[in-house]
Amino acid sequence: HGPAASQTGFKPPIALPAPVAPVAVPAAPAAPRIAEGVVAIVNDALISSYDVKQQAPWIGITSRPPPSRETLPRLQAQALDELIDENLKEQELRRRQKLSSLTESDFVASDEQVDALLTQVAKQNNLTLNQFLAELATQKVSAARLRRHYKINISWDRFFQGFYGSKV
Repeated sequence: HGPAASQTGFKPPIALPAPVAPVAVPAAPAAPRIAEGVVAIVNDALISSYDVKQQAPWIGITSRPPPSRETLPRLQAQALDELIDENLKEQELRRRQKLSSLTESDFVASDEQVDALLTQVAKQNNLTLNQFLAELATQKVSAARLRRHYKINISWDRFFQGFYGSKV
């Protein structure tokens, strides 16, 4: 420090190096706790910040304008709202199934139905289903999370149409 500092006239503050190390060290262990924290409880279902982080990229891809650092809080809030809505739909479907003589397959969309819808979306983007899921993975969209999203929403639409279709 001596010769270089005296040539430029700049003397670094003595206290500067000390705070840098303590600030960097606690930040790394804190991240996993934040990633696994519960951000909402929907009846008996927990929604973690990890779930929100899994949902947010899909919302970001489908939103306009494209996501930015400024819109991230809005995307995360929207992701949380969608997760709460999905949990409520799933719980209501389970409740209705228990109250009826119908089986789970009468209420819940099959994996084949979900894949058919995802294949249709992939074709609209001139991709195969595998290409589509691989492309989404590069944008941090989980295929499992996306399948769950569609499974619940297809199931809800079927239930809603079957239950209310004849009454509307």
